[in-house]
Amino acid sequence: MADKVTETNELKFEFAFADGDTRIYRLKNPKSGNLRSQIEAINAMILQNNLIIGDKASGAFTGIYRVTRVNKITTTLDIS
Repeated sequence: MADKVTETNELKFEFAFADGDTRIYRLKNPKSGNLRSQIEAINAMILQNNLIIGDKASGAFTGIYRVTRVNKITTTLDIS
């Protein structure tokens, strides 16, 4: 049996809240395309509809302050 190689792609969103709280959300295998416009649309939708609140002091969502693309390649070795 051959070695097994898997590749994953994800976006790591870092959300900010009015009370200083932060949260991380990971989106696995995002669609390709214009990333900037997609992030701006997500940010606007969350702000307009109050979809997320902070869990420590119920702080209001103030925006996405960082998005990082994470690519991982994992190799599982066959040593039989």
